[in-house]
Amino acid sequence: MSKLKIDLKENGLHSLWRGIEAYQEYTQAQDKWLLKEAIMFVHHGIELLMKEILVEHSEYLIFDDIGRDTVKKQKKANLEKTGVFYLQDPPKTVTFLDAIKRVEAFVQSSELDEALATWLYELNQLRNQLEHYAIEADAERVVKLLSNIREPLLELFEAQIGGIKREEPEQISNAWTNVKNIASEALLKEVEVAELIQHFQGQEIPGRIFSLDGSIILPTFKHVQHNFRINKLQHRTIVDVFAESDSESWVIEVKMGRFLSPQALYQVSAVSSALDNAVPWLVFFGKLHNPMREQARDLGILLTGSQEWQELKNIIGKVE
Repeated sequence: MSKLKIDLKENGLHSLWRGIEAYQEYTQAQDKWLLKEAIMFVHHGIELLMKEILVEHSEYLIFDDIGRDTVKKQKKANLEKTGVFYLQDPPKTVTFLDAIKRVEAFVQSSELDEALATWLYELNQLRNQLEHYAIEADAERVVKLLSNIREPLLELFEAQIGGIKREEPEQISNAWTNVKNIASEALLKEVEVAELIQHFQGQEIPGRIFSLDGSIILPTFKHVQHNFRINKLQHRTIVDVFAESDSESWVIEVKMGRFLSPQALYQVSAVSSALDNAVPWLVFFGKLHNPMREQARDLGILLTGSQEWQELKNIIGKVE
């Protein structure tokens, strides 16, 4: 029988492309397992291709530990005239995050900038949650991740490995385009939110717009940033909108779709904590139901649905 040999590059591309295919299938079937497959396969493909970059730079960078035990195994492989990973007890290789850190440190590729690294950290967080916990994946978060990593990843792999663009099948390229088109709808809504809040100037508005009782005084924001990057030791992510006034800061997440997932509330709450308890606000361009409003109040999160958003736009527009 002929031997089966799949190298790192082939293996990585197969997983990456399978992940994109799985997401394309998810958009048609709305099967949650396909969304899980998309995350797991894309993560696996990127990990293998990052390791291929390390091997191209120095084959020893792929080892988790270059200590005495690994040296002993390498010597054994040399004597047996085989690859060290064909041994019965091969050395461990680096993890997903360690591979990224080593590419940053030793390869120093300009294509792997802070923005791409942050998206990859978030992808790793999603993958870990799916593998180790029973969670509800945020489909909108996934498509935004995939859309944002596509171009910079392609440039990184093309520069460091080569042949990636040429080898990508047409159906995979079309699937990536579909991902971008879906993500662009959410992007337009994020921009709409970022632009409107620049006109907050201390207006008094009904609290119901934020799922609160009474009334609320809007802050006057001095700085508004779309796609704000958080780069802290235990929390690396990018939030939709971050706004600051002289006395407070708001972290704003924008969601679309037919239903609002409770996971979206926990997500904005976690980001708020990472930003020294910035005011969390979730804008959902869909119909809100009372149980979700109550849950938002319990978590201390401002929550606005599509109807309330239109009311807010009308109030701000009248003041202007």
